[in-house]
Amino acid sequence: MNSIVTRFAPSPTGNLHLGGIRTALINYIIVQQAKDKLPNSKFYLRIEDTDKERSKEEYTKDILAGLDWLNINYDSDPQIQSSNIKRHQQIAKKLLENKKAFKCICSNEILDKKRELNKKNKINNKKLCETCENDAKVQSTHNDYTVRIKVPTEGVNKFTDIIQGEISVNNKEIDNFILLRKNGTPTYMLSVVVDDFDMGVNFIIRGDDHLNNVFRQNLIYKAMEWEVPQYAHIPLIHGNDGKKLSKRHGAISINDFRNEGYLKESIINNLILLGWSPNKIEKNEFIQIDEIIKSFDISKISKSSSIFSYEKLNFFNNHYIKNKDNSNDLIKYCENNKNLNIFIKNDKDKFIKIFEVKNYRHHCHYI
Repeated sequence: MNSIVTRFAPSPTGNLHLGGIRTALINYIIVQQAKDKLPNSKFYLRIEDTDKERSKEEYTKDILAGLDWLNINYDSDPQIQSSNIKRHQQIAKKLLENKKAFKCICSNEILDKKRELNKKNKINNKKLCETCENDAKVQSTHNDYTVRIKVPTEGVNKFTDIIQGEISVNNKEIDNFILLRKNGTPTYMLSVVVDDFDMGVNFIIRGDDHLNNVFRQNLIYKAMEWEVPQYAHIPLIHGNDGKKLSKRHGAISINDFRNEGYLKESIINNLILLGWSPNKIEKNEFIQIDEIIKSFDISKISKSSSIFSYEKLNFFNNHYIKNKDNSNDLIKYCENNKNLNIFIKNDKDKFIKIFEVKNYRHHCHYI
């Protein structure tokens, strides 16, 4: 391997959140580490906008703004997934020609009935369509069909994940999923594999909610005789209540944190220590990006979900604000804080003088 190529592939169906930033950050760090020995290593950004109903330009702008603010720099211009649809369709056609996929004319009603019948009879069979694959008439049809992947009925599908270890599943547990819909549009499973291959991505780092997708996506890699990438699936971030981080836990859009006065140093410091810690770190866990790049070890990330704490983030933010040479960041933070804004309104000049005195004493401590 003469390079490490990673990617961050957010969907513009919502704002960039903490979990996404953490994933982007780790992809960026891995490539920065690799560039010393493998200078051709790349970190790419791909906007996965094939869900046209939910994708919005405002979310794409939010993603780009958040990455830019945190200095998570990617190589070349962002790739837009929807611009590659013809390429995705081309690969589906090739899979059909090579007998690695088949045409299916089953209606939703037929599939729903089969699903209910299996449930009623306690039959654990994920392959709902079992007739079209061997029906010559169906395979010669030219209209109104989906394209499904062919899945072996025997054997085991397995891979080794850098974080999760070796994972396997019986092939009979994998559904013969759709590659192309009846309207000719590609599904996520097909698009992501084709795009990753075309971009030369050989190391996929993403949230562990995608873990089960690997078994399906590897079927496409193997059917096309493409080299299967290396994987690392990061546990999700949870709130203090143990549930997946969401809007109910407060501001989770990265640009919301920026607008509320949080510093990028505190965001990065906090996120990188969720599930990982370096061998050597200051007593109070302060670590900035240069040191992170030197010491980060992705294989040491915990398999368990991490808890995001506003208290911890505020602790880091307080530290980095106090180490700033001017009061602008502190003022911005206080202006966006309901409890602290009153001090700015009452006497902003006095507030700045207090900051300058405290900041002067802080620096004198190190002289």
